[in-house]
Amino acid sequence: MRKFIINILLYLVILVFAIQYYDLTISLLINHLSTYKVNEKHIVIGHSHPECAFNDAIIADFKNVSSSAESYFYTKAKLSKILEENSNIETVFIEFSNNQIESNQDMWIWEEPYMSRNYPQYAPFMDYSDKTFLFRKNPIDYLNSFGLSQRKNISDLSFKSYDYTDHWGGYLSINKNKVYSFLNINNRGDSLLYNNISKSNLDYLDKVIKICQEFKKNVFLIRSPVHEQHNSLKNKLIYQNILKTRYGKIDFLDFSRFPLANSQFADLEHLNAKGARTFSLWFNKLLHQGLLKVSYKQKFINKAINERSTTKSSKPGEFHP
Repeated sequence: MRKFIINILLYLVILVFAIQYYDLTISLLINHLSTYKVNEKHIVIGHSHPECAFNDAIIADFKNVSSSAESYFYTKAKLSKILEENSNIETVFIEFSNNQIESNQDMWIWEEPYMSRNYPQYAPFMDYSDKTFLFRKNPIDYLNSFGLSQRKNISDLSFKSYDYTDHWGGYLSINKNKVYSFLNINNRGDSLLYNNISKSNLDYLDKVIKICQEFKKNVFLIRSPVHEQHNSLKNKLIYQNILKTRYGKIDFLDFSRFPLANSQFADLEHLNAKGARTFSLWFNKLLHQGLLKVSYKQKFINKAINERSTTKSSKPGEFHP
């Protein structure tokens, strides 16, 4: 009986090593064959907030590579590949919105459906330690995502689908407006108390910033416009403290106060196509005016926002202050 158990354990160990060797071989092959080309010198990364806010078709020399419900864990793998292949990139804008510090953001890393959606996309470009991290956090769903990843890898190799340029995020145009529906229900209850802060998500933001610095890129944390009634803004004191103590040496560009009409939001945290066009044209103008070259960038932004707020005619309550 003892010999049988030892043989079973030995078989399992061999099987695990064989799977790891196979995964490593496939990952190295895909990493070698794959491409992600960016012609622009500025990129923005993050989740759905920048994905819906920055219409890169009307922003000069700018590429949006954001993706909905993408944690910094998966952004790390994606950004490493992008910067490795595109030395022309000079600037990386990283979305750092209020909801990124919430503890439930860690679930975006290892819980379903986030892992099964994101892991197959970026697995070939992940470090072994990152894959081990996922397995420790959620072994059952990791094994399912691992299987999905292998099927995708085989498909990509079979059909020679090595160009990921159009598959890793981009500007998302939303042609809807449900702000008034959300306003009617948004303040009926208290928001989260925000006693718990995301540990893993912020740890991976640190790693994303480090990658930018290792590639000698200009890196900025940014905050895209959201509606003033969005509940995530209620954690502003904790958010500001983290900005000051943890990211005090990184330039922070805050666009959250950009004035927009309720009709220019898809909901309380995303711009619709009309809002994105308005914001993107304004942002493009700021870049053209030398935003990235001035010494006091936030003061430059605030001045431009205040000028727009005072010169733009609007009805009371129509614009997000």
